[in-house]
Amino acid sequence: MDDAGNIALPVAFNILDKWGSSLAEQIVLLGFRDLTGLTEAKRKPEAALLSKDTLERMSYIFNIYGSLVALFGQENLGRNWMNTPQEIFGDESPIKHVQTKDGAREVKELLERIGYGVFS
Repeated sequence: MDDAGNIALPVAFNILDKWGSSLAEQIVLLGFRDLTGLTEAKRKPEAALLSKDTLERMSYIFNIYGSLVALFGQENLGRNWMNTPQEIFGDESPIKHVQTKDGAREVKELLERIGYGVFS
């Protein structure tokens, strides 16, 4: 068990709730196998067995959230951006795009580029 991951798990749930993600999306976003696994992890995060995949997905979520707060300054603006289809992601919303690790990396990298003023 990774204690740091277990301590951070409620934070990941909180971010996903702020973004308005459904339970079905949270299962995919965090790499849980099913609703039972997600529900048990929410109920007792300190006892959850977190895979390397889940820890990596949480890292993307934290980085994306941090970039959104830095760029927009207000959580509701970041939430709106996460739920608005973006042309750069094939008219898919970022919350849908981050459901794959490649998509999460792309969203993270886009937000970092915007933060650095690189728009190409």
